[in-house]
Amino acid sequence: MTKKTRLEAYEALYLGGIDDNKELYEEITLDEEVKMKIFKAELDKIENKEIKEFTMKVLKEAPDYFWLFPYVGEYQEDNIDDKDNKVGGLVCHTKKVASLLDELIYLYNPNPTLHDIAMSAALIHDIFIYGKKANIEDFEVNDFHPLMVRQLIEEKELDSTIPAAIYKGIMECVENHLGRFSFNPEFEAKFGKPEFLLHQADYLAMLDLKQ
Repeated sequence: MTKKTRLEAYEALYLGGIDDNKELYEEITLDEEVKMKIFKAELDKIENKEIKEFTMKVLKEAPDYFWLFPYVGEYQEDNIDDKDNKVGGLVCHTKKVASLLDELIYLYNPNPTLHDIAMSAALIHDIFIYGKKANIEDFEVNDFHPLMVRQLIEEKELDSTIPAAIYKGIMECVENHLGRFSFNPEFEAKFGKPEFLLHQADYLAMLDLKQ
């Protein structure tokens, strides 16, 4: 198999256009520049420089599988977009969530800071959806994945350059994004807060509703 170029890898992830083939996971390699290009459109919607830089730092630490694996939502419906079942499907799902949330947060409360907090959370909420490590031969949704993001951030001290109140808001969104499907009622999304909108966006992206 011909080794994929960085551009081909980017296009495969962005478009979800490569059929699910386990050999591809060994062929595609991505550097940080390509990873940031994949989410350039979404990152550009974050106006707060500190929040944007924080989000980029976290994305750069996401496990390799986040960039390559298909998306297998625990509650997905049969009509889910075919792109999500191919190489880069998890990235495709994340982009859908961010797009939906961008609209929802604007309708709910166009406060720029709340928007940027929610968008940051949307981009990083599923980086550990299959756990700290995952094997392409056998992977499934880890119920505790919302809590693993904070562990990574604080182990790597990625929160050192972001105000505590903003970090708290992003973590509330990430850790409560499962809403009614959370493993613990303590982590259910609170109605009227950005975390509830992230939960809605995530669920709608899983359903991938079509006209």
